[in-house]
Amino acid sequence: MLNGQLIKKIFLVLVLSLLVVSTAFCADNCETITVSDTAIGFTTSKITKPNIEVTFAFCVLAGAQVRFWLDGTSPTTTVGQLLEVGQTLTLTTRGDIINFKAIKTGTTSGTLSCCYK
Repeated sequence: MLNGQLIKKIFLVLVLSLLVVSTAFCADNCETITVSDTAIGFTTSKITKPNIEVTFAFCVLAGAQVRFWLDGTSPTTTVGQLLEVGQTLTLTTRGDIINFKAIKTGTTSGTLSCCYK
């Protein structure tokens, strides 16, 4: 049988767990980006808002493989970090988000579904 102190501790852990889960990620903005022949970054209006500094981006790739860089230079179809269909990309610094650029590697465009916080 559980005593009163143990029940209170279990209840507190459950309440705190629910709070953490419910506030873990609430996107400020989302977008779908078509990655094709020209290197592209995130839409400026989606990552730059008055009084909001976006410091977290979460994206999932669909359609086709892409390459990307996080230093502001443009990747090419053969140079850059690879992102495969179904993989996720998580960026956690403002600089990486601002400097992100991607390009498709083959004949089919990739589609990045991204949310920002």
